[in-house]
Amino acid sequence: MTLLSDRLRSGLERLDDDVVEAFETLLPLGEYLIAPVQINPLLAKPGGPSDYFSHESVELFGLEPPFYDLPPFPRTPTTDLSS
Repeated sequence: MTLLSDRLRSGLERLDDDVVEAFETLLPLGEYLIAPVQINPLLAKPGGPSDYFSHESVELFGLEPPFYDLPPFPRTPTTDLSS
């Protein structure tokens, strides 16, 4: 596991067999498609521009009338986590 963490931290230029085999031990049996992509997580604050529940969810499913036409409550922190 340490070898895999070190390899991922240093960046992969290609998926070697040893990396794929290390992941095989972590995942449940099944078929997987390996796609080397870079993901940059973004903190989405409730009501902010990247808040799924305030924007995309409302566009897809509409507002919830039983709750006074509010978007679904995502049960996420509402405090400022940036500091």
